[in-house]
Amino acid sequence: MEFAGNNSDTRSNIDAILYLSCTLSLNLKYIAIAVNGGKLAKNIKAAVADWVSAKNDKKSYKIMKKYAFKSRLCTLLMLYSSFVCGSLYLLSVLVMNLIEIFLQDQMMNVSNGNVTFLEYLLNYSIKSFSMNILEC
Repeated sequence: MEFAGNNSDTRSNIDAILYLSCTLSLNLKYIAIAVNGGKLAKNIKAAVADWVSAKNDKKSYKIMKKYAFKSRLCTLLMLYSSFVCGSLYLLSVLVMNLIEIFLQDQMMNVSNGNVTFLEYLLNYSIKSFSMNILEC
């Protein structure tokens, strides 16, 4: 199966399949929210009606407020973690593929004594970091 369009190895095909499935699932989730906006609006209106009815009763209002805070905290945690994890995954796949595509001529074989591009990049970043510290 040549999903990525090259004959190199299985890793690039698996990366392409994972990247495609991740982007498709993210887009489907966004589309599902947009399509089911009416149902979501109905649920929100029912929740507002519950809050209005609970304002007269202090005990039920306190209970609802406690559970609303917990659910808001859990929802925000899940949303932000999914956004961050999805973005980091997509970015890592994109960066690694761009490095393979555009910097292929700069990568060298370690077996013949040359330094790989990644080692060069790490050495350069360490040297520039130490130079910045010495300047201070």
